[in-house]
Amino acid sequence: MPTHTISQSWARAGEVITPVPYQITDDAETNADAPVAANATNQDFAIVFKGGTNLKSITFYATFQVTIRVNSSATPDLTLTWPSAGGYYHWDNTQGSVNPLPNDVHDLFFTSTPGGTVTVRALYHV
Repeated sequence: MPTHTISQSWARAGEVITPVPYQITDDAETNADAPVAANATNQDFAIVFKGGTNLKSITFYATFQVTIRVNSSATPDLTLTWPSAGGYYHWDNTQGSVNPLPNDVHDLFFTSTPGGTVTVRALYHV
């Protein structure tokens, strides 16, 4: 069974807080390193994983300017927009926050000037 280990930290000058990592395990995962072309506008990337109550953990990561839209370029379930340095987004079902992906995922749409690779890691129940 796939397991995702989640580790987060916080820091400022002279102080670092690093809690003990925690693990989430379930019976399926989808992993992708999605290539995004330079000057892409709503570039479609087909990817399939469960959303809603079946989704246990989702991570998106990029080191370049990109907008990510989930399931639709016009009315997405989730939109992430990151500046030139890129960004990191993580959600899991242990946080007590609202699940950002209420529907099963079937496509990601990318808009980016420089292009690069978007890392996607999803853990879910089938």
